[in-house]
Amino acid sequence: MYRDNKRFTSERGNVLATLLKGGDSAAGKMLAVTDGRRHRELRNLLLKAFAPRVPEPVVEGVKRRADQLVREGVARGDCDFAQDIAERIPMATIADLLGVPEADREYLLSLTKEALSAEDAGQSADDALVARPAGSP
Repeated sequence: MYRDNKRFTSERGNVLATLLKGGDSAAGKMLAVTDGRRHRELRNLLLKAFAPRVPEPVVEGVKRRADQLVREGVARGDCDFAQDIAERIPMATIADLLGVPEADREYLLSLTKEALSAEDAGQSADDALVARPAGSP
């Protein structure tokens, strides 16, 4: 399956709810929803950020962030691990690598969640479309 991207492709999307409705408007534009040559091209652009000298500060940032988020949850006396901690670490790490300002990170996380899945009962399909890359149907 890994090597057969003709029959097992990500290019129509990779989120079940989206696939059931006929495809992903971001397919072919984001690394996670590309295959073959396009996937290699996008991946090669990102490789510089993950060169051998880069991971050490990234790992330290993940450890520091995880510790901070757990401490905040304990201090509140209430914590949904998936929402309050686990979903924030990957996005914050990517934001660190890309130099995204702190003030924009919550908005970036909300756009990512809207683009990939509808988890709020009141979220419309239009909300997900707005969060997708420009030019996506």
